[in-house]
Amino acid sequence: AAAKEEAGASGASPLGSGGARIWSPSPIGPRAKAAKYTAGRQNSSKGGVKAIAAARTYIDEHYADHDLTMDDVASHVHMSPSYFSVMFKQETGLAFTNYLIALRIRKSKELIRNSNLKIYEIATRSGYDTAAYYSTAFKKETGMSPSEYKKKYLATRAQGEILPEDD
Repeated sequence: AAAKEEAGASGASPLGSGGARIWSPSPIGPRAKAAKYTAGRQNSSKGGVKAIAAARTYIDEHYADHDLTMDDVASHVHMSPSYFSVMFKQETGLAFTNYLIALRIRKSKELIRNSNLKIYEIATRSGYDTAAYYSTAFKKETGMSPSEYKKKYLATRAQGEILPEDD
């Protein structure tokens, strides 16, 4: 028994008598551990930045799919939805849903300005199931309906002006 205690005390075995772990100081000090942890997080963050950039590209390519979800995008960039949500907001300043809505409205404004499509056609091409839901989202985002926006755009264009938000 004395030999076991000596072996445990000398550090030869990490287990003391009875199988209990004996504390031994780490070969890495607390500052080195903190630096190693921080470096690991920075490397992880760099990967996160690349993943979010890839996610934004994917969203830009698939925003017109009315079934596009955060889970789809997170899966595409090999992240869990919860981690993706945190990283996406950190990198873009917007929650995924708000980002997607803003993108869809911006793209629909381009269609309004550059095509003769009907509002329901623009709604579909912008990723909305129905013209009613699209009009509600558009009005919430811009303060006017798509029809009002189109009239205002056409009137300012006829006068040779450009709407401020469309520069």
